[in-house]
Amino acid sequence: MVFKGVYATFEGGILEFHFDEKARIAGVEIKGYGTEKEKDGLKSQMGIKKGDTFDEQKLEHAKTALKTALEGQGYYGSVVKARLVGVLNMEDESGMDEKLLALPIDKIDPTHSYVKDIDDLSKHTLDKIKHFFETYKDLEPNKWVKVKGFENKESTIKVLEKAIKAYQG
Repeated sequence: MVFKGVYATFEGGILEFHFDEKARIAGVEIKGYGTEKEKDGLKSQMGIKKGDTFDEQKLEHAKTALKTALEGQGYYGSVVKARLVGVLNMEDESGMDEKLLALPIDKIDPTHSYVKDIDDLSKHTLDKIKHFFETYKDLEPNKWVKVKGFENKESTIKVLEKAIKAYQG
């Protein structure tokens, strides 16, 4: 009987058995995506499952299949039409930094259809945005942020136009 990946050597009166070990996939877990049925469909498209022999070719196929599936559903590398509502002016270790605030157009997500300008957002929402940007670099050495404040949609459009001109050279 012959086994693939198993062989024996006999040297100096010692019999050694050798096994070519192959990595196996311990499990495939998808978090934060759809129902269990949808997750199973995605796993099926990826073509890998628990117990499969692992190799680079299978991994590349799974990555490509996953990317293709998520792109088709608008989840990967997507461009979403949005409307500007305001700008958060900041300063960091590199100088002045403006963060444009935008929401998806109503056709994509009508949840915040009432928000047309920064003043339409609640103080609590603005405080949460401000807090995020005040703290998002806290764990990076030699980096800091100072939040200057919010400005309205009209100011935001001017910031965007200036950035477009600078980009175009």
